[in-house]
Amino acid sequence: MNFIVDKRMPTNMIQRLNELGRIYTSTYIKTEDAAICAHPDMQIHFVNENTAVTAPEVYDYYAQVLPNSVSLIKGFLPIGFTYPKNCAYNIARIGSNVICNIKYAEPQIIEFYRALGYRIINVKQGYAKCSICPISENSFITEDVGIYKAVSPLSGISVKLIPYGSVRLDGYSYGFIGGATGLCGDTVVFCGNAFKNPYLKKAAEEAKIKTYMLSNDNLYDYGSIICFL
Repeated sequence: MNFIVDKRMPTNMIQRLNELGRIYTSTYIKTEDAAICAHPDMQIHFVNENTAVTAPEVYDYYAQVLPNSVSLIKGFLPIGFTYPKNCAYNIARIGSNVICNIKYAEPQIIEFYRALGYRIINVKQGYAKCSICPISENSFITEDVGIYKAVSPLSGISVKLIPYGSVRLDGYSYGFIGGATGLCGDTVVFCGNAFKNPYLKKAAEEAKIKTYMLSNDNLYDYGSIICFL
């Protein structure tokens, strides 16, 4: 397994994650919020296990550092300096479903999924990937009420809603649950100890998921752990 993580992730978490596979780090982007300037889920989106679309300004970086087995596509939209124009690549794929704010999403990603028959679920939240913690091919956990309301009535996909507040992000009252996690095979990797939050602990236990904690600290939003083969 391979991973892309925020280049500022602490050494102890990197060492722990390194037990599962090879790690590649993100790069810095120009954005209003320093807290998210190296979040990988703002920069690159894997449409399948070995094909990814990157923002144009980081294409050369990822082409240089990622293995040759990854097919890279240069996106049309640059990463905007402020929200919501900085969320073009912050798109979540859950099984055959794609969740995003279509208005701001990178069009090549949407076209790719539509051509393959994926169901596109439009939500108001631009940071869709950040807001979604996948726990299986067809289910996820979120703190975002808007995403929950958009997805919960749909067939073939399951969503569990928990309260905000279990995830830290410097400069903010809280971070996002998706930004503190990554689904790698059948295991959910957490940037910290997920079970310190009783709501998340209960949701994980009810879903009977395998978990892998990168530290015993409170969860921290590092812009997702991106997993690929």
